[in-house]
Amino acid sequence: MIDLFLQEAPGRLAAARKAEQTGEIGAIGEAAHALKSSAQNFGAIYLSQIAQKIERLAKENRPGEIPALLDDLERAFAEARAWLESQRDSFKP
Repeated sequence: MIDLFLQEAPGRLAAARKAEQTGEIGAIGEAAHALKSSAQNFGAIYLSQIAQKIERLAKENRPGEIPALLDDLERAFAEARAWLESQRDSFKP
């Protein structure tokens, strides 16, 4: 399950960035929602919290703060990736 999340999350991050560049705020919110839920399921709380903020801003049609939060989201994913990989690897024989 961790591997699946780690494979899919970069695509969601890329989708959010592309949507930001094209002004598709609804698509940003959708990508953030998917990341929020998955991150929460794996215990990546900080990643989930940032995604939740982005989702809320997208729903409220407040795009001004989103670019900086997308930067934060990407950094949080990098940290979560390292943590999740170490968790996954601790279960390998």
